[in-house]
Amino acid sequence: MSDKAAIIKEAQKFLARGQIDKAIAEWEKLIKESPDANTYNTVGDLYLKKGDKTLAVDSFHKAARFFRDEGFSLKALAIYKKILNIDTSNTSALYALGELSEEKGLTTDATKYYLASADILSKEGKKDELLKAYDKILSLSPSNIPLRNKVAEIFKKEGLQIEAAKEYLHIARLYDEKDDVNNAEMYYKKSMDLQPNNNEALFGLSSIYEKTGNPRQAQEYLKKAVELASSNTELILKYAESLVKAKSFSEAMQYISKITEIEPSNTAARKLLGEMYAESGDKQKAWEEYKVIIDEIIFNGKLDEAINILTMFIDTEPVETRKKLVALYKQKNDYESAFAELVSLGDAFIFSEERMPKEALECYKEASEIHPDDNELKEKISDVLGKFEEFSKGLEKEIGTEDLETHYNRGIAYKEKGLIDDAIKEFQTSKNDPERLIPSVSMLGMCYMAKGLYPLAIDSFNSVMEKIGTKDESYWGVKYELAEAYEKNENLKEALRHYTEVYGWNSRFRNVAEKINLLKVQVSKPAEKPALTEKKKIKKERVSYL
Repeated sequence: MSDKAAIIKEAQKFLARGQIDKAIAEWEKLIKESPDANTYNTVGDLYLKKGDKTLAVDSFHKAARFFRDEGFSLKALAIYKKILNIDTSNTSALYALGELSEEKGLTTDATKYYLASADILSKEGKKDELLKAYDKILSLSPSNIPLRNKVAEIFKKEGLQIEAAKEYLHIARLYDEKDDVNNAEMYYKKSMDLQPNNNEALFGLSSIYEKTGNPRQAQEYLKKAVELASSNTELILKYAESLVKAKSFSEAMQYISKITEIEPSNTAARKLLGEMYAESGDKQKAWEEYKVIIDEIIFNGKLDEAINILTMFIDTEPVETRKKLVALYKQKNDYESAFAELVSLGDAFIFSEERMPKEALECYKEASEIHPDDNELKEKISDVLGKFEEFSKGLEKEIGTEDLETHYNRGIAYKEKGLIDDAIKEFQTSKNDPERLIPSVSMLGMCYMAKGLYPLAIDSFNSVMEKIGTKDESYWGVKYELAEAYEKNENLKEALRHYTEVYGWNSRFRNVAEKINLLKVQVSKPAEKPALTEKKKIKKERVSYL
């Protein structure tokens, strides 16, 4: 490696003698070995002294680039200004000064330099660089309509039709956002003059005519936009909506079908289809569409919208709609509305063709937790319990009371009707029959599960497991029930162990594979239970069997 100090001394000696070329040659030795900003700046000064402006400017650009890369932006700024003193039309220096000003937050200065650069690039016919400069200008002032209009006119003059059309479209949208419909319309049309098949401009014009109360013209422009973008489901949906508003249901159906062909799970299309059926008076078909998307609407947090939809279809599907309404009102902490829906749901069960007193009683009891002193509700509960008592008496007459088999049969009947406490009493009696021991204890386990008495259920199922001699399907069925009891009791490791044994016997038994996958995640990442405040404890929702 050459001695830097010796080279500089030699260069200075040549310079003192007026031998500039030899001095430059010495400095360039240093550039080859270790280039830096100061060396390039010195060489630039020497070329300038020699009168070679081109090489001087080239060296200054290299010096400025080094200063920028090293973070010395002020030094770079000074070098670029030095270049402009030599060559006022140097677009690279102007553009770089724009970038440096932008970095410092000097928007006005940055715009000035970019505009100066763009003006020269336009004269030189350098379209790619010109577009780059104007992109910078517009990014600094995205809402500056006069500036955007000026840029659009320049693009148009330069023959850059697509770019000009884009700018007119942007200006139209800015006016549209300000509700300046006249200027918005004018600029949408300017964009279309340059690009007649611009579907975004067509869509914009459609929205303008809709705002100004001209639905027919709005629909015409929207149809043209759809024809140009036949796979754009958003545009097709807008057009279908306009057809539904105009009550052109048959044509609307054709366009909705196009959407579902492209996107079978398009929620908006199903919703529109539901609206169309409702508008035409076919509420059953409307509900068929809405019930597919109602859970997604709830999942997206649109609770009020979901409530409005469900309320609209109470007469069509009273049970399913009211169930969801109860859950939604509770989620919104609107317990008065939840109470009203629970009572109405209970009434619906009572007066349904199937006559479902068990389900009705569950609803009434859940409602009584909100208003325990409601006299009318107490009467309803009393009436239902009276019906159960009549059933119990009728059952006794039917099957008699003589032997343990009778107790077992009565327990089955009580369980099916939801009278769990009565069923438990019967099974506790029938288990004294050696022939009925295993099924009685197994049924007791199921009753304990229904009441949430999981430790008692675990004891019952374990007792049955000990007594079953052969490992047939009934054995594995009880083991599955035992695993479920452990799971409900939050003893997840034991639950997983028993589910795994069932899986080893038959991987397709019930939903054992799904249970194992779920528990593996829960066991590996145990979640902490948040502490309940006293208020939350009081309002904690009971388990619903609806």
